[in-house]
Amino acid sequence: AVNIPGLSITATDISPAALKVARGNAEKMNVSGCITFLEADLFSNPLIPDRFLLIVANLHYIATKILHKLPVFGREPTLALNGGSDGLALIRRMLLESRNRLTPGGMLIMEIEASEGPLVHSLASEAFPKARIQMLKDLASHDRLLEVQV
Repeated sequence: AVNIPGLSITATDISPAALKVARGNAEKMNVSGCITFLEADLFSNPLIPDRFLLIVANLHYIATKILHKLPVFGREPTLALNGGSDGLALIRRMLLESRNRLTPGGMLIMEIEASEGPLVHSLASEAFPKARIQMLKDLASHDRLLEVQV
């Protein structure tokens, strides 16, 4: 929003507390006028637009059994970290639900857990058989972002 004036953004989160922080950040950056904040579990809120040119998601991707062993457990809200039994529950849902939300030429970008790159790529290929799909690496050369171009 800061770098592209006139952009229309819909920002969602399942956590009202997270939305409050995001609203505060938008106000500090003087961009709150172009961002609509909605509480939602992915696309569940009826006020969310039907189509998007770009969907960016940083979903919960830590497997439950691993999360309980991490130092962050108990310090951060579990809701914000727990990705289910294999860490991919929300990623699977996002892939399926976003298929009908992207405009032609649109893009989905999701942060993933570094060790899940090949599996997430496979899931994305199943959900988007005709899309260009690639994994982008972080500074440590680990798979970190899934990019799906429809």
